Amino acid sequence: MHLSELPPERDDSDEETEGNGRDGDELVVKGINQAWECDATFADLLLVDQHGEPLGRPWLTAIVDPYSRCIMGINLEVHTGISE
Repeated sequence: MHLSELPPERDDSDEETEGNGRDGDELVVKGINQAWECDATFADLLLVDQHGEPLGRPWLTAIVDPYSRCIMGINLEVHTGISE
């Protein structure tokens, strides 16, 4: 994709993002870093060792600022057992 094909820059000066808080109450985000959203899922790949033996599917966790849509952090890890 060429830079000229990118959509125009957003003007978020008066924009609000709405959602629900953990207690179910309405949450209105009016600025950067006011709220972050986190989600985790199994990545759609299988890790194997140097002998081809499966190690498992890694967890992919992402944290996003819903106002700016900035990715605040990502984590990719393999659990080797069941957590309690």
